[in-house]
Amino acid sequence: TGDVSTYAQATGNLHLVIAVMQGRKDNGPGQPLEAFEDVLQLRTNKLKPLTFDGDISTPDKARQDFCGLAFAELWSEDGGGFPMPDGCFYDEDTTDPEMTVKQLHIIFGEGNGMRKNTKYMAVVNMNILPKLGKDFPNQ
Repeated sequence: TGDVSTYAQATGNLHLVIAVMQGRKDNGPGQPLEAFEDVLQLRTNKLKPLTFDGDISTPDKARQDFCGLAFAELWSEDGGGFPMPDGCFYDEDTTDPEMTVKQLHIIFGEGNGMRKNTKYMAVVNMNILPKLGKDFPNQ
């Protein structure tokens, strides 16, 4: 977080969203880009695919045990550690009908959110799908 006073002045719950976007299908040089496709696959702590489930898809259905399933590690440089989430949930945003954005949400209770000028890390398991490999430089 930066030097943003909002963190100190916030009232109510804090809602953190981690979005995983799709990539455009590439048909090669000179060819138009096609529809979006998955290039990363979210995995659970048991390395199984994380799939959309209506039971945990809204803030009122957020569960703390789902935080442990979705996140491998939550870290903070703050002496008090990473703030304890009230719960987590997963949904898929299809506002743009061409692209599905997969979203992991962390809900923090009032007064228990992130602090300004503090580093945080959230580690999730993901499978890099082969179609993303072409974007990495050859070494």
